[in-house]
Amino acid sequence: MVHARQAQSLRIDFVNVSFGGVRGVLEPYIAPDCKCTVTTRFTGAIVGDTIRGTFITRGDVIGIRDGVWFMVRRSGQPAP
Repeated sequence: MVHARQAQSLRIDFVNVSFGGVRGVLEPYIAPDCKCTVTTRFTGAIVGDTIRGTFITRGDVIGIRDGVWFMVRRSGQPAP
């Protein structure tokens, strides 16, 4: 697997938060492992300061890939 040499910011085209859950779609982007355009949809469950979820990434070259993700809000940390 090839990793990106530099982080890239991705825009969220759509996000919906309701009833303890979140779902969204990232803008199409160039995936570093295939150098091809892909789209990613994600869902997650919000519990306290943590969101855990799954994602599905689709692209003509890579087909369909899926995985899991999570994030934790840290208090006292300034927003970027």
